Amino acid sequence: MTLLEGSLLKQDKWRFIDQTTLNPSFSALESYATDDTLCRTIGKKASPPTVRAWVHEKTVSIGIQDTKLPNLEAGIAFFKTSGLSSCATELGRSRGRARPRCFESFDGASRC
Repeated sequence: MTLLEGSLLKQDKWRFIDQTTLNPSFSALESYATDDTLCRTIGKKASPPTVRAWVHEKTVSIGIQDTKLPNLEAGIAFFKTSGLSSCATELGRSRGRARPRCFESFDGASRC
């Protein structure tokens, strides 16, 4: 039996947060902030284990490894001309908290 099977997945209580209904004003940054808050409160045992689902239309989330690619700016420009917003997170850079780094969204507004 693995650690996941033996303890992490066997919880008395689970909370499910469904944010899969598209809301254009709800940015990926807000999702990362929510996940960061959930991680901290669950880690302190102040909240029950939580499964959270979220969707952001026309958004590309870029991981920390992707931000090191040589043509990142060209890729972000391509996303923008394709009608997509992009957001990068730097997980683990601030004591385990997500530190979103955002780029201009498809409507030209900064999402930071």
